[in-house]
Amino acid sequence: MLKNVIKEIQQRPLGYLTVICARPGDGRRTFSIELANDLVTQGFPVCYCSITRTKKNLQNKLLPAVHILNVFPRNCEFMLKRLSESARVRGAVVLVDDLSSFVLQDGLKHATVGTYNQAEIQKNLLMKLRELAIQRGLHIVVTETFPHASDTDDMLPISKEARELCDRAYILYKDSITEGSICNAEACMLKLKKIK
Repeated sequence: MLKNVIKEIQQRPLGYLTVICARPGDGRRTFSIELANDLVTQGFPVCYCSITRTKKNLQNKLLPAVHILNVFPRNCEFMLKRLSESARVRGAVVLVDDLSSFVLQDGLKHATVGTYNQAEIQKNLLMKLRELAIQRGLHIVVTETFPHASDTDDMLPISKEARELCDRAYILYKDSITEGSICNAEACMLKLKKIK
């Protein structure tokens, strides 16, 4: 699966935005860390951006060549500025782990709890990430989490308007583990399906 994503990144023009949605526990962070490590071993400059994991935690999982941008932004503009400063090489791949964390952080700073417009903040952040990808010649891969593990595919964690800003959108999932597939490593692998 990673080979397909890496091949797509290699074939796409610079200035590309991809979003990957996953349910809680379906391997979103594992996928993004493995993708970062695989890309860097293939010679891509890679920047990994997170606000939910410490730099030390990420250093234990990411290869030394992966630039870790551990930001606790005052707002989304600060995060975008740091991303822009860090991803200076054209063709670099920027992985933004868990978009909803950035959206929540930004929403809580600008409105009272429960009153901010999550969909609007998410759409604006993706729009700015897309502009950054185009201006800097980057491939940006954003991960996002479904609110609940039981959410169906039509209950995506990003709005239709936000998806339209992305060049590609996927759902990351694990096949169900059954008694007959416990020993079958292939059955437990992460898989991607394209969102139409």
